[in-house]
Amino acid sequence: MKGARSKAPARVVTAQEREAFRQEIERQYPGYLNENLKLTTIVKIFTGLRVLYGLYYLVITLVYGLSVVQGLFTIFSAFVFYLWYSWMLKAGKGIAVLMLCLRGFSIVSGGVSILQMSFWLPYSLIFTLTTACVMEFCEAIFCIYILFNRTASTVIRLNREAEVHLVRGVPTGTLERMAEYKNPYSEEAASNEEAEKNNLLADNGNPEDKERKNSSEEDGRE
Repeated sequence: MKGARSKAPARVVTAQEREAFRQEIERQYPGYLNENLKLTTIVKIFTGLRVLYGLYYLVITLVYGLSVVQGLFTIFSAFVFYLWYSWMLKAGKGIAVLMLCLRGFSIVSGGVSILQMSFWLPYSLIFTLTTACVMEFCEAIFCIYILFNRTASTVIRLNREAEVHLVRGVPTGTLERMAEYKNPYSEEAASNEEAEKNNLLADNGNPEDKERKNSSEEDGRE
């Protein structure tokens, strides 16, 4: 159909290309790799805690004769959340807002359920539900950190633009449009500043040469 936009075909990105591009971002924005490693480590810690909680919940279902499917689903959901949070580190603040809303709804509904059933539930089940609420509260704090911390927000924006650049071949200059700051001490900025100084000197010329030229012109007039 005429006038329809054709999407650029996505290409397979190798691990070497991704790592090389991250090193390039680190040269332009020092501290990017450390902050990105911190965010991914937190996601892995949350995933590990969810797996441990899923195993504990599976044991609880066996002890109290509950459905084993719930325990298996809890373990499987840990990897689903890992994919969600990994995507959040590359997709931007929209996913963080969505996850924060889901965590908030789950905390409120879980807290109401605990209060309603605390009179007749065994203490082990109350502990299980309370542990789930605590994990979700920590995940909500993580989402808030991503939304309102400037360094974390910058890293996520750079990750998003890096994915677009690697997969679709968008020019590297678009990284600066999504970043919150431009590093004034990068090699590119230093070279641009040096070029501007050279151009300025070329335009103005050497002051001593100007004085000699003016004096020669005055002598010629005399």
